[in-house]
Amino acid sequence: MITNNSFSQKNIDRIKNQSYLKYKDQINCDSANTTLAYRICANLQYQESDSLLNISYRLLLTELKNKASELALLKESQKEWANYRNKHCKIYYEIYEGGSLQSIAYMNSLTELTNNRTKELNNLLHFIKQ
Repeated sequence: MITNNSFSQKNIDRIKNQSYLKYKDQINCDSANTTLAYRICANLQYQESDSLLNISYRLLLTELKNKASELALLKESQKEWANYRNKHCKIYYEIYEGGSLQSIAYMNSLTELTNNRTKELNNLLHFIKQ
């Protein structure tokens, strides 16, 4: 059984350091055809989306540095979003528990929600800069 702590940022960071990623240079994600290849590609896609999210978030933090109220709201909303992400993706993790698609479905969920959040942050950044 997994706990809520399993989905903390520490666990997200652990995803990025999985031992199977040592094979990433041998995989072409455009023609992945094994569970290992799909897992590697899902992991790499998540890492890319998480990096883009962090860039957008840092840009917003910088943009709002002199606006204490808005900055506090951004930080609070990001924490709440991460909590939502963790709980939502945990559903996929549990649905596929024990199956070969478990980690792939989980990482695909992380990627989808992270991409959506990045769009939200980018829209906010665009609005602020107008």
